[in-house]
Amino acid sequence: MRRAVCGGMAAALLSALFVLPAGAAPEEDAPDARIADESEESDESDEEPDEAEEVDPLEEAREAAEEARADVRAATQARAAARAATRSARSAGSSADGAVRAAEDAIVPEVLARREATDRLDDARARLRSLEAALREAEADLVVARERLVDRAVRAYKQGSVAADTMLPLAVFREASSPGELATAMKDLEVLALSGVTTVDELEERRTRLQVEVVTAVAGVTDAEEALEAAGHRIEDREALAADRRRVADGAESRLLSAIERELAADRAVEKARRVLDEALIELGTRTEAREGAEDDADEPSRGAQLRGRQRAHDRQQSLDPAHRRTVEDWACPVEGSRFINDWAFPRTQDRRHEGTDVFAPTGTPVVAVTDGTVTRMDTVDRFNGRSGFGGLTVTYEHGDQRFYNAHLDAIHPDMELGASVEAGDVIGWVGRTGNARSTPPHLHIGVYAEGVAVNPYPSLAVACAQD
Repeated sequence: MRRAVCGGMAAALLSALFVLPAGAAPEEDAPDARIADESEESDESDEEPDEAEEVDPLEEAREAAEEARADVRAATQARAAARAATRSARSAGSSADGAVRAAEDAIVPEVLARREATDRLDDARARLRSLEAALREAEADLVVARERLVDRAVRAYKQGSVAADTMLPLAVFREASSPGELATAMKDLEVLALSGVTTVDELEERRTRLQVEVVTAVAGVTDAEEALEAAGHRIEDREALAADRRRVADGAESRLLSAIERELAADRAVEKARRVLDEALIELGTRTEAREGAEDDADEPSRGAQLRGRQRAHDRQQSLDPAHRRTVEDWACPVEGSRFINDWAFPRTQDRRHEGTDVFAPTGTPVVAVTDGTVTRMDTVDRFNGRSGFGGLTVTYEHGDQRFYNAHLDAIHPDMELGASVEAGDVIGWVGRTGNARSTPPHLHIGVYAEGVAVNPYPSLAVACAQD
């Protein structure tokens, strides 16, 4: 620039001293002028890119933080929708389970009715067999009585009816020793004369009565068989209905498990979005502090306080003995086949923070000790009332300076008692939903405390349970 200006001043001085022809120009001026113009254009072109490339780092950090906040809001909304879907699936599952129980309960009286119908049929068949035997016996007796009656009639015909009728009374008269004995003998003679006919008539009446009873017994057997068949059909119908409702319940359970999986995925997405937001806010704070005189972002103080709180928690853990700054790596996995995320310090009711990890698994899944220890506390009754008893059924055991708190158990192993020794892998209870977990999927809450300070168990759980 300085060279171009000097060249221009020299050309003006020469023009003042010498008169040049019209339209003429000094030959030396043209190159200098071109150089000057080119230099000025070059300087301008060099400055323009600098202005275009300049980006405000603080504004960029603010935009990144806003994007991260939007991601957190979106992830939180998606998690709320997933939780609503889980609640709906759980309600549908409960209804389906209730329908299954109702259908199964309806089978019981039908089974009892079939049993009673079977007993009635057995009694009716036994009575029928007895009556048929009695009828056969009566018919046989009737045949014998008729044969005897015929024989007597034949003998009376051969001997003559007058002789038979007169000789026998005369013999009785001769043998009687007194009037009373004669009267008795004559009465017996009258009965003897009529006994043959009377016996046949009675046997015929008995046979007729037995035949009627047999017919009635056959009808009773038929009725009992029909009642038994009807009870069997009703049982088949009830069992088919129960099977259909079991299939519906199985589908509801499958949908519930899928909903829980989506909820856990949503939890992981929220956790990831929050980590990104934390990083963005830390970067924003760093750039804000680096710029003197920059205005504070009105949205940052409360979040900054949370970050400082996390830093204090980190410092508190760093103050522990080095062996307790984090949990150990040689744990047994407390619940095989479980799912969990790093939900450490998540907000809870009554201004609390989550001091542990929720390990999700179906109700009744065994819970084992992660390390050796001695049982120091047990809550064997679920006393949750909204203000206390949050853990429900719990087992706490200690190993050195570390305390392991296991909550929301469905049941406690009968071998557990205060002072009992446990080894890594021993069953201490089963996964459940006691305490304030009644409205959540079944899970184990495991909390670890070293020297009285809560320590995040997630890193060691992830290693013990081989979770990525």
